Amino acid sequence: MKKIKTVFILLALMACLPAFSVNGKAKVHYDNALKLYQMKDIEGTIRELEMAKQAAPNDVLVRIKLADILYKTSKPEAALTEYLQAAQIDTTDSFLYVSMGNIYQELNQYDNALAAYSKALEMAPEYKFNLLNVASMHAVKGNHDKAVNYYGEFLKNYPEHVDSRRNVASCYMAINQPEKAVKEFEYVLQNKPEDFKEYPVYGKALIQVKDYKKAVPVLKKAVDLSPRDPEVRVNYGVALLNTGEKEKAAVELKKSLELDPTLTNVKLELANVLTELKKEDEAIKYYKEYISSVPNNPDALFNLGIIYQKRKNTDEAVKNLEKAMQLKPDDVTIKKELGRSYHLAKNYTNALKLYEEVLITQTNDPELCYNIALVHHSMNNYDTAIEFYEKSLSLKDEEKVKTEYKNALIAKANKLNVSGNYEQALEGYQKALKINPGDFYALSGMANAFQKMGKPEEAQACYERAIAKDSSNKELFVGFGETLQNSNKISEARGAYERVIEIDPTEAKAYIGIGDTFYKENKYDKATEQYNKALEINPKNVEALIKLGNVHKDKTENQKAMEYYTKALEVDPNNANARFNTGLVLSDLGKKEEAKAAYKEVVRLNPEFPYVYYTLGVLEEGSGNLAEAVANYKKFVQYSPDDVSAKSVEIRVKILEKKLQPQEPVKDIQQDETNVVLPALDEGIE
Repeated sequence: MKKIKTVFILLALMACLPAFSVNGKAKVHYDNALKLYQMKDIEGTIRELEMAKQAAPNDVLVRIKLADILYKTSKPEAALTEYLQAAQIDTTDSFLYVSMGNIYQELNQYDNALAAYSKALEMAPEYKFNLLNVASMHAVKGNHDKAVNYYGEFLKNYPEHVDSRRNVASCYMAINQPEKAVKEFEYVLQNKPEDFKEYPVYGKALIQVKDYKKAVPVLKKAVDLSPRDPEVRVNYGVALLNTGEKEKAAVELKKSLELDPTLTNVKLELANVLTELKKEDEAIKYYKEYISSVPNNPDALFNLGIIYQKRKNTDEAVKNLEKAMQLKPDDVTIKKELGRSYHLAKNYTNALKLYEEVLITQTNDPELCYNIALVHHSMNNYDTAIEFYEKSLSLKDEEKVKTEYKNALIAKANKLNVSGNYEQALEGYQKALKINPGDFYALSGMANAFQKMGKPEEAQACYERAIAKDSSNKELFVGFGETLQNSNKISEARGAYERVIEIDPTEAKAYIGIGDTFYKENKYDKATEQYNKALEINPKNVEALIKLGNVHKDKTENQKAMEYYTKALEVDPNNANARFNTGLVLSDLGKKEEAKAAYKEVVRLNPEFPYVYYTLGVLEEGSGNLAEAVANYKKFVQYSPDDVSAKSVEIRVKILEKKLQPQEPVKDIQQDETNVVLPALDEGIE
């Protein structure tokens, strides 16, 4: 604040005014003092005035002149003594108190200065310039409210006094009234631009009133005038930031830290800006520096945690967000993001715990419901996931939620499909298709379910729709080929498998599929060629080994067939199909007991394998064990009620049951018996 002192015309004229003295001796010394003063003999002047004072101790003018000379010769304490004596002699002279106020102010005795100026104002309220002295002292003492009042009174009389407006602007800033400060600074700048030096404070005031656009050029000028002032650069950076100039803002904030590395809060502000600029490495650096100085700021910890979360660094994300939550345990946003970080870290238990805590108070938060659904989805809790997806969508219709909801429906349907609940699986796929009628995974899942249900036409239609969405998915074409083959569309099936080979020449399933089409046409040599191609890709392909065994069995080359089945069992000793087929070969070779042992091993491996019970039934019946035969036949019907042979087996059971009742002799009705021919089985048959 500019120091204001009053220049008194009275003191300036004293050199040419005769002193009023009670005696001639005092007048002589006084006149001598004036002559010596004009000759610039200051010591002589003081000596003569001291003698004049001794001659006339109650002469006020002599004391005032002496005080003035003493002050000018840097003897303020001595001058102050003379003014005090003069004031005791003449109690009506207010200017004496103004002079004393100036000296007290010079001596930094602000309380005494304020008292002197206030006394002068009380004695001579018409002297308005003294209002500046009182205002100045209140400002120095930090009484900015009072200072503003006195400056205001002065400006009522002298509204064009620029220095007063400059000073009152500073006071307004001190009492947090930046709007009024801006008004005063603008007056000064408009009326005295050549002398305006308050750009830093003016710019700060503009920031406080959020007039960032105007603040930018003002603070740019401030930076030009004071390039090494870190506070100026900070404020300039803030103004740039709030006008969208984030890159330039970051530059200024960095420069301020170069000038003063202790500006801790600037590190936090800079880290926030760098985060917005996606300069995450730099942002992490400044967040860490800030947190090392201020370890208990939850906002900084939260922001740093979010950066780590986005970068999939879940350990650091969890560490920082946990600290943030310790500092703000009831903060819902922190809980949500910590929950999300737990989720990303696959710590589903902790994630759900936090989400459920928030859910108590925010039951209708769609994003929260969505996050809970995602966790359950990740845990394969599809029913609960679907429930929360539906709740989220009921609160807010969002595409990302719809997408995950559809995915959960498909995942649940796939699970049902695998477990054989085809009807329920189809319901799930159909719900998914309502969300996205062309969803590839829903269509391919439906195709697979229809195929397993023995509905080749429906399966084919779904496969065709799915292929229209993705004609490069080899698994899709494999399934399509199987469906076509089951519909006896052999050439079309072969075409589907050939498309698989175009996509991936190393896909063994395609060669096996083509081999199956030739096998159905009894073209065993061509089938063998394709199965061998699958073995070239993987010599331990169990399915190809079994199918080659089947070819040789059909050609009554039992010994060769047994070699392939044995190789398959060497790769997979628990393969029920290979074990069953060895039983068929052993039976053909007349090795009934060895065949029976093979079949019983199949039962151990897969108790729900239907055909093994039929073959065991045949063997037991042939051995005369009719009760055992009936039990096995019944299990065949139980596990394969829809098999084409089931009806004839049921008839056979009735015949044998009658035979087991000796009180009712039964005629052997040969014409009611139906021979059942079982195929050799491969991995493709469930």
